[in-house]
Amino acid sequence: MPDFNFIAEYYDRIKKLVFGSFLDEASAYFIRELNADSQVLIIGGGSGDLLAQLPAVKQLVYIDSSIEMIKLAKRNHIKSEVEFVNLDVREVIFSQQFDVVITPFFLDCFSQKNMEEVVFKLSKQLTKSGYWIQTDFYPKHYFHKFLIKCMYLFFRYGAKLDILQLPEFEKAFHKGKFKLEKKVLFWGGMVESRKYKNIA
Repeated sequence: MPDFNFIAEYYDRIKKLVFGSFLDEASAYFIRELNADSQVLIIGGGSGDLLAQLPAVKQLVYIDSSIEMIKLAKRNHIKSEVEFVNLDVREVIFSQQFDVVITPFFLDCFSQKNMEEVVFKLSKQLTKSGYWIQTDFYPKHYFHKFLIKCMYLFFRYGAKLDILQLPEFEKAFHKGKFKLEKKVLFWGGMVESRKYKNIA
């Protein structure tokens, strides 16, 4: 996993400088559908902007490998009690299943092989009627791909990210037995928020 501790304090400012509020809007799009009985797992939520927009839920677990990001996330006004876990998700041993898994701009930190392993692991943590909210970059043309290339180069030096291209998300979700129910496009289609149903 990359190390976001060094850039945690500046991450949100950089994000807003490049994308404005689009990434936050995309990440939060489907969370309005959560109900009070939901047991929710958020992975790679960074500084926790999403937490401030999340409605009250029954249970909320927040996993991030960066302790500095978790410190920032705790500063948000949160409507639910949160269990913060500072671990690489691949090291987490889960003792339960969740109704909803949320990965906002998280799976793009993995190689294809590692990403598919993470999707497979998390698929086992969803209830049979559960769903997965996946928000990430889905480039449509040359400019999108160029911008993503620049981002990966920045994070290679700023966060020790060891990959230089996006993995194929759709391939992993297909293998993981998920059905795409809805998707919404942002920022000229470069960003998509997707809601997948667990059909395994």
